[in-house]
Parts: sequence; C-alpha cells; structure tokens
Amino acid sequence: MNEISKAASALGRISTEKKSAAARENGKKGGRPRKIELTIPRNVQSKHWLNVARQMVSDECSKLGIDATKADITVNTPERGRQYLSPAGDPKLHAVG
Repeated sequence: MNEISKAASALGRISTEKKSAAARENGKKGGRPRKIELTIPRNVQSKHWLNVARQMVSDECSKLGIDATKADITVNTPERGRQYLSPAGDPKLHAVG
C-alpha cells in the first residue's frame, strides 16, 4: 500500500459528528439495500431467463418480506454467467450487466 493510500485509509476511519449524523439519516431511510443472489436452473431456455428471474425475485422477496424495488439482485445463469438486475422504480426488473 502506498503512502497516499495509507493516509486516505486512516482519514476514512476517523469518526466525526458529521459522519455519524449522515449514518443515522441513511439508517432512517432503510440503510443499505438487501442483497439477493439467485441461480437460474439449467433447464430454463436462455431466452426465458429474465422472466424466470423476475418470478424468482418476486417469490424470494415475498418470502423475506422485502420490497423488490429496494434490493440489489444478482442472478447466476448457466449460459450468460452473472447478471445484475436493477429495479427500475417498478417491480419489473431490467438486466443491466
């Protein structure tokens, strides 16, 4: 680690009242989004993976009692690898990765 990185790291660890207040405000807004990782079964045709992913996300969020529009979602697909899904302000998800 170079000197600048060490200094930046040390400064970032310093707790201030301003940082504490910002953390409290973020906590009131719900904090960090939940992370959900799902794996699409191999028997799903590649052209249908997004529809299957939407249904799996909906089921998982219902089970966990969270809003799908407030979660960071990663879907592992057999043919496409890892896909990141981002809520677009509605329950329908759009592939972004």
